[in-house]
Amino acid sequence: MEHHLGLVFTIFSASNYQGYEVNWGAIALLTLGSDGRVEQALREHNVPDFEELHKVVAAPAGVEREQICQDIGLSWMDCDRVAVGERRVRLALRRMAGIVLDFKPSLWRQFRRADAKNLGTIVREAWLDCLVKVCGDTLPWMEASKCWLPDGGDRVDYRKFLHRFKVVLSPQKWFSWKSAVLTEVFGNLLQRKAPAMDIFHLFDPIDKGVVEEEVFKLVLQECSSATLTASQLSALSRAIFGQGRGGGLRVNDFLYRFTLSFAQAQGMVSSDASPLALSSTIDQIGKLFSQVETRQYCGLNRLPSQPMEPPKAPPLDRLASAPPDAFVPRSQVSLVDTFLQFNGSKKGFLEVRDFVRHVMELPGFGDVRQEGRPLSEECVKSIAQMIAEGDDAINLLQFVGAFVVTDVGNASLEDDLNEHVLTFIYRHRHALRSSCCEHDGKEAGRVSRRLFAMVLEAVNFCAPKPASNLTRAQMDALVESITEDDDMVDYESFLASLEVRAE
Repeated sequence: MEHHLGLVFTIFSASNYQGYEVNWGAIALLTLGSDGRVEQALREHNVPDFEELHKVVAAPAGVEREQICQDIGLSWMDCDRVAVGERRVRLALRRMAGIVLDFKPSLWRQFRRADAKNLGTIVREAWLDCLVKVCGDTLPWMEASKCWLPDGGDRVDYRKFLHRFKVVLSPQKWFSWKSAVLTEVFGNLLQRKAPAMDIFHLFDPIDKGVVEEEVFKLVLQECSSATLTASQLSALSRAIFGQGRGGGLRVNDFLYRFTLSFAQAQGMVSSDASPLALSSTIDQIGKLFSQVETRQYCGLNRLPSQPMEPPKAPPLDRLASAPPDAFVPRSQVSLVDTFLQFNGSKKGFLEVRDFVRHVMELPGFGDVRQEGRPLSEECVKSIAQMIAEGDDAINLLQFVGAFVVTDVGNASLEDDLNEHVLTFIYRHRHALRSSCCEHDGKEAGRVSRRLFAMVLEAVNFCAPKPASNLTRAQMDALVESITEDDDMVDYESFLASLEVRAE
C-alpha cells in the first residue's frame, strides 16, 4: 500500500500466515540510482510450510528440485505481472471458498430471501449479488463462478452450491486413532446387515432396555481388528457414555450417541462419499423426520415378556449445568422410533418401498427440493437404495446413520442449512485458538480435555444464534475423538489440519 505520495509503503512480508491464511507475502527492493533517486520494485512471494520446504531440501539440485518448487508454489513474481499461474489461481479459489464457509449461514438466508417462490434456484445475477452483498465486493466472484459453475446456466441451485464447500482434516497433518477405530467398528456392524432385534440384543443382551458400558467395550474388542488396551477401550467408550459412573444408557440414547460419534469420526478420516445432490436432499428429509412427533420408544418389536422400565439417568460429571437428557435431542432419539414405525414387515428391516411410501407421506414433503425441482418418487427410491447400499431393505444402523447429523433446531425446512461439525470449528477456529492460547501457559500447543471442552462450549454459546450451533452430543463426541491418551488435546495441530475443499 502506498502512502504519502509514494514515500512510504506498507507491505505484509509473511506468506501462508501462521499456516491458516492462504496469502502471498511481499518484499520491497530499493535501489539507489545513478541520479541519486531511489528506485523501488515490489515483489510477491509464497513460501510453503516447513514440511513442504523439507521436500525441496531433500531433492537433488536441478530439474527435480525446480519441479518440486513449482508444484508446491515456492516462487516470487513482479507485482505488475499479469500471468500469475495456476498455483495462485488455486490459492485464490481456496481463500474464497474459506470466505464462503465463514459466511455460509448468512449466504443461505440471503439466497432464501432472493428465492421468493421457494424453487431452490435463483438466477445467476441474483446469486452473484447475494455473494457480493454478504462476502464483500473486493474479490473476483464473477471469475470464481466460472470455476465453481462451469455449466454457465442461467439459474443456480444455491443449496447445491453451498454444499460444495466442506471442511476436512488433512490426513498428512492429523490422525485420530479413535475416529479410525469407531469407523471400523461401525462399518463392521453395517456389513453384518443385521435386523433391528439383533442389533438391540448385541448391545442389550438381557433385554432390559439399557446398554452397559462394559458390554459396549466387549463389542468394540470383537469388531475391531486392533488389539485395544484397557485405557484405549475406556477412552472410546467415554466418547459414547461421557463421564457416567455406572447405570448405562437407554438403548435409544446409546444408538444416537454411537451413530453420531461414527458420523463425526467418518468425517474426520474421509470425505463424504454421498453424491452431492442426494446428500443435500437427505439433509432435507432428515429435517422432516425431526419435525414429526413420534411415540417414545416403548419396546416395539421386543419380546413381550421383557417389559422395559425407563432407567434412571446416570449421574454425569459434565462441564455445564445442563441436565443429562439435554445431551440427546428428543427428535434425534426418535429416529429409532421412526424406523420401527416405518418397518411394515416387522422383520427388523425397512423395505425400500416402505421407505419411499412413508417419506412421501411426511408433512412438508412437497417443500423438499433437488436441484430446484420437487422431489420425485424415483429420486426417493434412489436415496433409499443408496442408504441400503444397493439392497432391497435398510437396516436400523443404516437408517440412523443416514440422518443422525441432521440439525435438530426449530428452524423450518426452508430456513435450515445442515452443516458438518468441522465447518463450525473452521468458522470459529481463531476464537478457539486464541482462547486455548490464553490458558496454555507453557505455549506447548496442548491443553487438557476439560479445558478444551470449556473453550468449545463458550465459543458455541457466544456464536451468533442464527448460525448453526453445536448440540451437546456433538461437542462431546468431538472433544473425545481428538483427546489423546494422556487426556490432553493438541489444539494447534488439530486446528492447523483443517482444510477447505470445493467438490
